[in-house]
Amino acid sequence: MPASSVPLEPELFHSMVPEYMENLYPVCPILEEAELRAYIREMHVDRDAAALVYAAAGVGFFTRQQSKTWEPNCYQQTAEMVELALNHHDALMIGNAPTLTRIIGCVFIEVCLMVTQRSDLAFFYLRETISLIFMRGLDAFLGEKAVNPTEYARRERIYWVLFIHERVLAINGSTTVCLDPLPSLPDVTGSPQSSVQRGWNHIVENYLVVDKDFIRFWRERSLVTADWIQAKHQQLADPSWDPEITMLQPIQQVDLIITRHWLRTVMWQMAVSNMLLSSKADQPEALSLFMPLRLSKHLKACLATLSHYNLAVYNVGLVPKLFEITTSVADVVLALPPGDFTEETRLRIQDLLLIKHFLLELTYVTPVHREVLQEKTLSIINRLYGDSRPDDLFLNAESSNTIHSAV
Repeated sequence: MPASSVPLEPELFHSMVPEYMENLYPVCPILEEAELRAYIREMHVDRDAAALVYAAAGVGFFTRQQSKTWEPNCYQQTAEMVELALNHHDALMIGNAPTLTRIIGCVFIEVCLMVTQRSDLAFFYLRETISLIFMRGLDAFLGEKAVNPTEYARRERIYWVLFIHERVLAINGSTTVCLDPLPSLPDVTGSPQSSVQRGWNHIVENYLVVDKDFIRFWRERSLVTADWIQAKHQQLADPSWDPEITMLQPIQQVDLIITRHWLRTVMWQMAVSNMLLSSKADQPEALSLFMPLRLSKHLKACLATLSHYNLAVYNVGLVPKLFEITTSVADVVLALPPGDFTEETRLRIQDLLLIKHFLLELTYVTPVHREVLQEKTLSIINRLYGDSRPDDLFLNAESSNTIHSAV
């Protein structure tokens, strides 16, 4: 491969470890700091360790890029690290058992490919990782009684990471899922990272809603029923989780809130496809045509707690979800007859415009996403006010400061 654009020295990789612990570990807690540093020391003699380190560095370079302006080759360093990781990801030979190092490295390769929108290859390496685990046998991989409780919990988290990523790729790319949930969530008792890991368990609980029926209905939407939509909506709308998430790290809070709203939007799209929605005022929220519009208020409050930099750093999958929610809200507004624009609807439109401004001020947003949001919001302004002036003219000072005060 061509010469790397970054120096491939141990010091570089060691310098990225604190960023890994701050930005990636809370949403992918499968490798502790001391372990990662040990792999860096071993990478010149252990090819599996080298593949792991290069892939982890690829995620790190991706995160660093999020605070910079998007350009066509902005993920070059991540691509270089992925290529190095794959060059060291040797074929598994007859008689060789997959090591834990190889499995974790394969997870990081898959993450790199997923965040850089190479979902085809991400799915390939996701399934390879799953295959490596089942080659060892699930019980053997988890360790049963052979490992201490902390290590057992870590191996459970590896499984749950794959469980989550399998569902994200299935929704985004209409692939299938094969993993079933484990009987329980990882035990956090006695862990030095117990608060982070407890928060991550809540993230897992979000995705437990996405069972095999969910994916089957997403692929075959004619099978969706109103009762199923309402039952799933109730799981995601349960307010009992609200008090505890305020105690979690900001990245985990945002992940939980945005992912829940995204999954509700996905279910709304299923219901739209099967014509299960109604605009009647007494309609249950799950079956209301206006459900995405109501999410805009919650999203505005969520974004008010974040700076652009923080959302950039936390952007391992969150911004695409935000775009999908925002465009769904815009589609609802555009489907309304102008005479149905109540005062409440106008307030939600202001929320939408604020969210749109927040997203477009993220420097790395792609031109395609910018164009889609601009076109939809300009169409809304034109239908609502009868002209095409910039939408910021319609944001009063008080509401405009609601998000930007946190930026």
